[in-house]
Amino acid sequence: MLTINQDRTKQILLQLQETDTDFSITFSGKRSSKVNGLYRWELHEVIIHNKNFKNDNQLIYTAIHEYSHHIMWCKYHDIGKVPGHTNEFWSIMYNLIDKAEAQGLYKKYPSDLAKEEMQTLVGKTKKIHEQIASLYRELGKTIQDIRKKTEEYDVRLEDIITRECQINVRTARMAEQASVYSITEPLSQDIQQLITSQKDSIKIHSIIEGAKQGKTIYQVKEHLKTETQKPTNNENYWRRRSMATLTALSNLAKASIANSGAAEKIVDIKKVLTQGICHALGKIHEGATVCEVLEEAEISRETAVVCEVAEKDIERLEDAFRKIASTEAK
Repeated sequence: MLTINQDRTKQILLQLQETDTDFSITFSGKRSSKVNGLYRWELHEVIIHNKNFKNDNQLIYTAIHEYSHHIMWCKYHDIGKVPGHTNEFWSIMYNLIDKAEAQGLYKKYPSDLAKEEMQTLVGKTKKIHEQIASLYRELGKTIQDIRKKTEEYDVRLEDIITRECQINVRTARMAEQASVYSITEPLSQDIQQLITSQKDSIKIHSIIEGAKQGKTIYQVKEHLKTETQKPTNNENYWRRRSMATLTALSNLAKASIANSGAAEKIVDIKKVLTQGICHALGKIHEGATVCEVLEEAEISRETAVVCEVAEKDIERLEDAFRKIASTEAK
């Protein structure tokens, strides 16, 4: 049964996030089989078909959805085009849903019984999705075996994958990438697929941490954008970068040991990297600048390029590299 009114709905939305431009809430008093609500940007009006809902929580969810469109309008209307259901939109919406739930303004479940029964099904669904991700990695390993055999017998890999296995090349490539990453976390296939699209270790670490915190894939993707904007002289950033690098290296080590038995070599690499990273962080903690640490390690921009350091990391260190180069020139 609905007890909420238009004024209270607007009050809840403003409690979650205020905007520079005012807006109105209108309950249409109708039932719609097409949509639960809509946002009229030219009037800054959130219209909700309140007859579609059986309780306040269902209505609040739709209200937050439409309000997210208003937030997007406030952010983008100056450039002449307001994005629709983009990843940023969904991230904004689910951030507001999280906030509403934390503040007791929105309840996902109407009763403990509903929560108990639904959580059982949710757990089963997540388990199946994790199994799909695991099978996807297994698929990647099998495709790698096919790749080796096609090379051994001079057979076209694409022909076998596409016509015999009936798998498109993109799917095969992504499955192989998943197997190489040696992901051990119980993650969904969607999150795993996002991980395999990344080369930056700190982004991979960020994805895994976001998933563990229960964030949606939209929120995780949007958070990745902030990872490219961290200041290079920030100690906390470099500490997280180091931890992410070690995590990625650890996963690589597990994969390499499993595939080739090269345990001693991987352990030696990890040992050297761990010592180097800890030494650098210790120096920064004592007050050394990034330039001083790079100079002591004799790492120039050219060295970073040769060692295949990620382009984003080189860009972040560009000022430091230029300063080192100018000092050496003198």
